Amino acid sequence: MLSGTIVIGHITLKTEWEVIYGGALLIIGIVLLMKMQIWFPKSRELIIEVPSVLINDGVMMLDEMKKLD
Repeated sequence: MLSGTIVIGHITLKTEWEVIYGGALLIIGIVLLMKMQIWFPKSRELIIEVPSVLINDGVMMLDEMKKLD
């Protein structure tokens, strides 16, 4: 959704070639971030946070909820 907002915002302001160039750079950037997560697994924690388990076996994990607050 965010990438769509970025591309749409630039469509109204620039020529079509600049929009294609900007969209291509956006896609290349996303692909590189995904590849970096595969090549360097520790970088995943910096790019995308580790998910928290809020409910485990039907029990709410209050400590995890406090960390998210």
